Amino acid sequence: MINMYSHLLPLVKDGKKTATTRYGIKQYPLGDNFIVDVSTKEQVPIRITKIEHIQFSQISLELAQKEDYQFLDGFKYRLQ
Repeated sequence: MINMYSHLLPLVKDGKKTATTRYGIKQYPLGDNFIVDVSTKEQVPIRITKIEHIQFSQISLELAQKEDYQFLDGFKYRLQ
């Protein structure tokens, strides 16, 4: 299970948020899993298809867009 804030769950459900970025090295298993709302504990089914470990400097516009950000700078600002 992956914890997520309530305001992000609709983006996951609508297919607008198709990636999740976390600090550090996480060992989520590939395959079916759930996103869990940290407030309501609602569970949304997801499928993890790959895990990539990258440096902050390697974050791309493509990743930002998968996180439902239009601009790379805004996404990097949120991560800092």
